[in-house]
Amino acid sequence: MNKLRKVLLTVILVMLLILIGIGVLYLFRDKEYQLYLPDQELIVSFNIEQNSNSKLISTEEDIINVYNVIKGDNRLTVIPSKDESFGTINNIVIINLNYEEKVASTYYLYLKDNTYYLEQPLNGIYEVTKNEYEQILEYL
Repeated sequence: MNKLRKVLLTVILVMLLILIGIGVLYLFRDKEYQLYLPDQELIVSFNIEQNSNSKLISTEEDIINVYNVIKGDNRLTVIPSKDESFGTINNIVIINLNYEEKVASTYYLYLKDNTYYLEQPLNGIYEVTKNEYEQILEYL
């Protein structure tokens, strides 16, 4: 009987350690961020600016095109956006979405270390293709 208790206690202890290990791995995994965009129907315009160039995009066709470039293929990332300090990054493209309620969301598009990024402040930093980057620049 005493031997059975030891075996049972050992099995319970091993199972408990496995569960604790799974819990710790879950807590320290990389958080995944998803790009947030409002419904396209709520957007009345985009304002795209880089350096001293600025362009207001307000036609329905252009809004749909810019929206789809920003949305991409349901962008996901594990790189958090913590603030809006870009350090040595030059030529940042600022994209403001203007809604019916006069509220705006801001996104930043830039090139860093030969990789193109779309950053949503306080959310995530998402990789974009060179083609997507250039499609937005065509509006300037």
